[in-house]
Amino acid sequence: MAAKNELNLNAAQQNGADYSGKRFSVISIANGSHLTDCDFRGIHATKGCLGAGKRPSVFTGCVFDGGTLKGDGLDPGRATFVSCSFLDVRLSHLTFMDAEFVDCVFSGTLESVTFSADPWARDAELGRTVNRYEGNDFSAARLRDVDFRGGIDLGLQRLPEGDDYLVVRDAAAVLKAAVREIETWADASEREEALSTIDTLEFDLQGGQRDLFMDAAFVTDGLPPEAAGKLLAVLRRS
Repeated sequence: MAAKNELNLNAAQQNGADYSGKRFSVISIANGSHLTDCDFRGIHATKGCLGAGKRPSVFTGCVFDGGTLKGDGLDPGRATFVSCSFLDVRLSHLTFMDAEFVDCVFSGTLESVTFSADPWARDAELGRTVNRYEGNDFSAARLRDVDFRGGIDLGLQRLPEGDDYLVVRDAAAVLKAAVREIETWADASEREEALSTIDTLEFDLQGGQRDLFMDAAFVTDGLPPEAAGKLLAVLRRS
């Protein structure tokens, strides 16, 4: 029998369940569970899996507002989130490699989080070749070291704006132009640092991204102000 501070659901069908304010030692949603309009407001979970087993578990209209979901011990797994609310949340150190998000809204802080439209190879067994990312609103969230990979269409998401962020459209062409400009810089150490940043960005292009989203601080890290300004300027031309 599960401990009181564990949540274990296996092939469950739940509508309107209230788990608000719980601090779970382990949370496991598994094997095609379907949760509709469930309340997870203020939960705290750092161990377990939100989509365990071979069949995806689906959260529809669920509310995670004010919650904390932290990786290292928590695996998003094969979870599909549809029209879910993640307002004033703290999501950290999570890698969504097999999850999907459709029409979800976020605010609060997302830190060291990776979203991917490209499933792990094992998901080919399920017939899924793409993780859906459509209609999500991140515009009110603070994104720190958040990566969109594997072909996520950034045009189908609302992203935060402002000087702290950078969206590079048609990134392949923009990065080529950036390399040409960087190679004209006189300072060798600045050239090396800037080209290293470009190499890192190109990794996501090779993984299927057309457009890139990033912290401006990632671009400027390790560069003196003048060189940082030049690099930001060429990337913002997209």
